[in-house]
Amino acid sequence: MRNKSLVIKIFIIIALTASAGYLLAAFVFFADRNDKNICRQVNVRILNDKELQMMSAKTVTDFVCKGSLNPTGKPIAEVKTDKIEEELLHANPVVKSAECYITPSGIMNIDILQRTPKFRVITGSEAYYVDTEGKTFPVSTDYSAYVPVVSGRLTKTFATTQLFDFVNFIEKNGFWNAQIEQIYVVDNRNIELVQRIGGGIIRFGDIANYELKFEKLQKLYTNAFKEIGWNHYRTIDLRLADQTDMIVCTKINN
Repeated sequence: MRNKSLVIKIFIIIALTASAGYLLAAFVFFADRNDKNICRQVNVRILNDKELQMMSAKTVTDFVCKGSLNPTGKPIAEVKTDKIEEELLHANPVVKSAECYITPSGIMNIDILQRTPKFRVITGSEAYYVDTEGKTFPVSTDYSAYVPVVSGRLTKTFATTQLFDFVNFIEKNGFWNAQIEQIYVVDNRNIELVQRIGGGIIRFGDIANYELKFEKLQKLYTNAFKEIGWNHYRTIDLRLADQTDMIVCTKINN
């Protein structure tokens, strides 16, 4: 009888121990699962930050975590990633695209692609960038880009169409890209170019036939200015160069 009673007690102890272990394991398991169902952290990557610094990852993180759509601590199923993407695109014009996704471990990743400015426009009433897709976005005191500057009297329509093509041509031409520092728009279509060395002015005129004018100017640089040097001239007038072969140059000492 004693042996039988002892066996029963041992069995009960083992059963209680096993039950306690099961409950502990179940608690840890479900607690861990519950923790993984919660968004625990926000990571932001600026995909093209090596090419330009128009915004920081911290700025995006602060915006997301301090806003009404803050995902931290919320169940993953309740986090509205599409709304966060929309808010980012709406709030910051520098953002070209935003992609939000949450990993099974509860980490929200936000991948940001910045707009790439091609040139900056400064008029009497406003200042803005024109990006590589021909779209405008405002300048900010928080960031700046080292790009060509266009100033004067021009509309956004002119800036994003004819002038965009003109700047793109200069940018792709190694010689002119190195020579021209600034573009001044006298009025729509008529421009002047400021040379990088010497500060001489090229009175370009209407940009409708800019390729032909640049071709003639290239010949002038290569032939006539080979000995004298083009930086000895205050102005180079191309306003009639697309209609005739006449290019009027004014020396600095005149």
